[in-house]
Amino acid sequence: MLLTALPKGLLFGTQSSVLLLQLVVWAGLLVGLNQASCFFNEVRYSNEKVGGSPVHSRRLRKFNSCILASGLEDLKSIRHILSWNNRQDSRILCRLDRVMGNQTFITSFPHTLVEYLPPGISYHSPLHLFCEPSFPSGPKPFKYFETWESHPTFFTTVQEAWKEDFIGNRQFIFVKKLANVKMVLKSWNKVVFVLIHHNLRTSKNELEVAQSALHSHPCDPVSISAEAVARSNCLSMLSQEEKFARQKSRQLWLNEGDSNTKFFYNSIKSRSAINTISRLRHDDGSICSDPEEIKTLIVQFYQNLLNRDSSSDILLPPPLSSVLDAENSTLCSPILEKELRSAVFGMKALSSLGPDGFPDQVKGG
Repeated sequence: MLLTALPKGLLFGTQSSVLLLQLVVWAGLLVGLNQASCFFNEVRYSNEKVGGSPVHSRRLRKFNSCILASGLEDLKSIRHILSWNNRQDSRILCRLDRVMGNQTFITSFPHTLVEYLPPGISYHSPLHLFCEPSFPSGPKPFKYFETWESHPTFFTTVQEAWKEDFIGNRQFIFVKKLANVKMVLKSWNKVVFVLIHHNLRTSKNELEVAQSALHSHPCDPVSISAEAVARSNCLSMLSQEEKFARQKSRQLWLNEGDSNTKFFYNSIKSRSAINTISRLRHDDGSICSDPEEIKTLIVQFYQNLLNRDSSSDILLPPPLSSVLDAENSTLCSPILEKELRSAVFGMKALSSLGPDGFPDQVKGG
């Protein structure tokens, strides 16, 4: 595989059948790049090839291991990502062309988008790279963070908010109490926990000062005690930051040993880039990239979807058998506290947040 380095970290390659040579070139040219646009003559996943012989897992592992070692990942892509075809009757399509970036590039251009254009007369689809500026975001929904539980006033704050009385059935009272806790925690977080990164820097500075004093007077009991307290505070803040980053990234696994904070923050950036809608297509085929126009298009789409008369599109199922009186009585009966507790405590503790912003472990008590 022959690769040629182009300006600004771009790469272009031509085909080679020698996998070993590919690995050498990949390892030599990908390391240190912020962004790479290449024809690698290889796919990353089995679903990136349609037709022909199946892709051997060994080739997938080697290619992905090289990409992982290089610190690169695929940028968000749209349209026809199977960028190569053999133009034969027995059609084979593969994703051989891709654009990847490292965390430096993703941080600098968080809303980058790669558009795969029609191939025209070529075997390959041209790739159009858009480096978008950051878009203004709206108000953030409420989210419960596990790291709140480490603060000494947290549980007292929740207990006081939960004491608020409401009138209604058990399910209504439970929902209203959660809503009240949410409102109180939002205000509490702004006062106590919103400066988590600032507090971490402060604790690190205090630890540095304490350790400098201890270095000057290594046998002084006051300096020893002050260093121990500062170190404990710093470890507590580091743990809070890691929990915060882990939950935001939605990565729930950890390796034993060093902190994974950098990994989690990188995951947050990648997810944010993937979830951003930076372009939409009008009904006439034109592309919209203005954030306000995108909002309008989304609202119009769902208004048209929900307001259209779709009665003729629905295939009604055959008549259902009648519900027995005993079954109907059971379905209409009030929800018992025992049933509610069983459902809540049966949930996975660290599953995704619900629509109310709380994880199941909070609802389970």
